[in-house]
Amino acid sequence: MAEKAYKHLLFGNRVYLRRLEAADLPRTLKWINDPEIMAAIGVRGPRSAKEQELWYERIAASRDNLVFALCLITDHRHIGNLSLFAVDYIDRNAGLTIFIGEPKERQHGYGTEALQLLLEYGFTYLNLHRIYCKTNADATAAIKMYNKLGFRQEGILREHSYQFGRYVDKVMFGMLRQEYLKSISGEFSGKE
Repeated sequence: MAEKAYKHLLFGNRVYLRRLEAADLPRTLKWINDPEIMAAIGVRGPRSAKEQELWYERIAASRDNLVFALCLITDHRHIGNLSLFAVDYIDRNAGLTIFIGEPKERQHGYGTEALQLLLEYGFTYLNLHRIYCKTNADATAAIKMYNKLGFRQEGILREHSYQFGRYVDKVMFGMLRQEYLKSISGEFSGKE
């Protein structure tokens, strides 16, 4: 069974997270050069293979930028990435990013399950106090996912990002440790 073979990883019901590996770089290069993904996570591109290798070398040695591969349990296919970035071990907060690189794997709930694993890792293993993120104001599916997980909207960054010839607003979300604990205990309704 996959769970026994990969017990040291973060496992959900349908997905698991593992640290990104050098062998993942050709796939991630393709994804990171997708204009839709670039816009969603704020990466300016396109990126060359050498730039992707240099980026990987930096994150592989970093303790404050933790990048995970999102994989399906059924076939171990790597379908996207998540990260906790700018991890501050004194103030105990970090940002997060997520994307599903494989278009046919979007809208199946994999991102929600993966974020639940990442939140558990951040709040329980890293003992973080706050996790935050931002997304495009028109990213309806992402906003719905963040709300469902218990994130709170903290503000709007007006015309914050230039994408495809226009400025777009970004919505800021955050979750505190006590809100996370409330959400996993079943007390959070998702409408607060």
